[in-house]
Amino acid sequence: MRITIFSGLWPRRGGIPRSTEVLAEALTHQGHDVAVVTPSGLGPHDERNWPYEVLRQPSKHRMIEVARQSDVVHSQGLSTVFVLVAVAGGHRPILTHHLHSAICPAGSAWSPSGVCTAGPRAGPCSACPRHGAVGRLDMARWRAGVHLARSNICPSHYLEGRLGLPRSTTIYNPVHPQAFVQQGSLGPGEHGLVAFAGRPDPVKGLDVLFRALALLPDARLRVMGADNERPELEEQARSSGVSNRVEFVGTKGIDRVVELYASAAVACVPSLWQEPFGYAAAEPMAAGRAVVATPSGALPELLAEGRGFVAAGFTPNDLALALRAALEDPAGKAETENRARSFAKSYFDPDVVAGQYLEAYRGT
Repeated sequence: MRITIFSGLWPRRGGIPRSTEVLAEALTHQGHDVAVVTPSGLGPHDERNWPYEVLRQPSKHRMIEVARQSDVVHSQGLSTVFVLVAVAGGHRPILTHHLHSAICPAGSAWSPSGVCTAGPRAGPCSACPRHGAVGRLDMARWRAGVHLARSNICPSHYLEGRLGLPRSTTIYNPVHPQAFVQQGSLGPGEHGLVAFAGRPDPVKGLDVLFRALALLPDARLRVMGADNERPELEEQARSSGVSNRVEFVGTKGIDRVVELYASAAVACVPSLWQEPFGYAAAEPMAAGRAVVATPSGALPELLAEGRGFVAAGFTPNDLALALRAALEDPAGKAETENRARSFAKSYFDPDVVAGQYLEAYRGT
């Protein structure tokens, strides 16, 4: 099967490029002819021999030509351009929704004032940074794209429920195969060490984690993913009184991320916004490391039925209580890790996810 995947900003940090890379590689390994088409240029760390074709910054004419030569066109993310190119190439695309764009011009359905209550209706609300005529225009074109899609796929039941799209289903995002550590080989990790890996954006809640750490005098924190933001984060740690217990290790590849989880006792995902999926939780689950998270978006779904520790709320005290529950119960933590890893193997394994997408591509 000839499969064309449209993906913006690729490869870069974040859920869309990460899922594109892993899915394209899994489909290629299963014998399919895959091309990734992206408007993104080549970054300083993007040179490598991909096992599939990569077309960067092609013209619209070239994109349509590639679509016409394909059996399936798959758009990773809700993009009007990608949808129109697919239709011009003779296809109704498979459309994967990684954000809340179909109901929110900002793509988040969240603001510091709280969770958006619009549900599947088009926004915008007064808190939206793009409210007004521009926001309404965005909503109209995005919702039109949704109806042109052959299938609308969401990476969590949470997001599928929030968007309320036609012809929708849930397929979890694939996790890189390197994240799946051999059963029993991870070990308990360093006593009291908490791991955070992800973008240090304010909505990711790292400041809340610093303040939670202040309530846990025996705990330490190792942060991966903070490069340019490190001075600001170091100041936040100092103002929380925990700078002597926080270590920053910069941005690393998936192998170093797995090493981070292996070294820690637990991984923490203190997100404040509504996570549509949450690679920061899925990757440690695959590695067999217990996850402590806020009740944000899809995180309670991933960690349900004893697969993780979900805080009662978003305050530092809520997070500290959940961290303490994980750190002070080694036996319970080990059971949680086994359940999480088993779930990840069943739902996040690249070959499993690729198989589910192939069913969607074939319309079965």
